[in-house]
Amino acid sequence: MTVLPLGALAAQSPLVPMLHHPNAEAVHMMFYFEFRPEKNPYFARFERIPLSPFWASLAARPAGSVRVAAAPFHFESFNWDAPRWEQVSRQSVIPGYLTGLCVDRRWGEVPQGCAFRFRNAAHLADADALARRKIDCVVWQKPYVQTDGGGNVTIGGDTAHCEAVLREKFGPPAFEDSALVAFRLSRPEGSSPRAEQ
Repeated sequence: MTVLPLGALAAQSPLVPMLHHPNAEAVHMMFYFEFRPEKNPYFARFERIPLSPFWASLAARPAGSVRVAAAPFHFESFNWDAPRWEQVSRQSVIPGYLTGLCVDRRWGEVPQGCAFRFRNAAHLADADALARRKIDCVVWQKPYVQTDGGGNVTIGGDTAHCEAVLREKFGPPAFEDSALVAFRLSRPEGSSPRAEQ
């Protein structure tokens, strides 16, 4: 008798969406700011961020079989839409740092080097780091306009020039629309890619 109410309580817990698999974004403020989705301002803000059908197309693959490095990473959690990308795609999404690739230093990104060994982030300039983290594709979120405090703010405008650098580094995109550009990473010979594009 005790198990049934406890099971029902666990199913209704705010931990369920926070701990879904895969989830590289479990510490995102969206999960902690407000546990009631209808009252959580993150959900309303994320709804205004362009969402490409690319993310839903990844859901056709087994959950957790594709690992994505997304850029530009936004340290301000209300501009970092990765929890929604993970929920829609059912794939792991980690920050793709632009520092060392197309910018010298960027707010919220750590410099390349052995002092910082994040498992859930990768410097896009470092091909070895991308291989070590088993990144299957790099996604570039195009700049978009967000209404903030009554005015329009361009999110990602400071790194818009990086799109050309990414195209040069990773070659022709596997997918592109008005919201993003996705690049498939090639694997060394003898190792098969975890995801086919």
